[in-house]
Amino acid sequence: MIEILKEIITTYADVDPEQITEDTDLRNDLSLNSLVLMNMVVELEDHFDIEIPENDAFNFDTVGDVIKYLENNVD
Repeated sequence: MIEILKEIITTYADVDPEQITEDTDLRNDLSLNSLVLMNMVVELEDHFDIEIPENDAFNFDTVGDVIKYLENNVD
């Protein structure tokens, strides 16, 4: 799952995918603002065929938070 997430993240952040870990902070380490984060969430929804409520998306601080959410909500 982290490999898919790295692929998606690198379309929104200019970062080497090898530098992305579960501890990578979406805002501070990757400089993703709210608009970019929401665009990334839409792409995650499309890729995994799920709906991520806005309130849940705003609670994503790290890559690990996103992975945990996906693991708990994707069949």
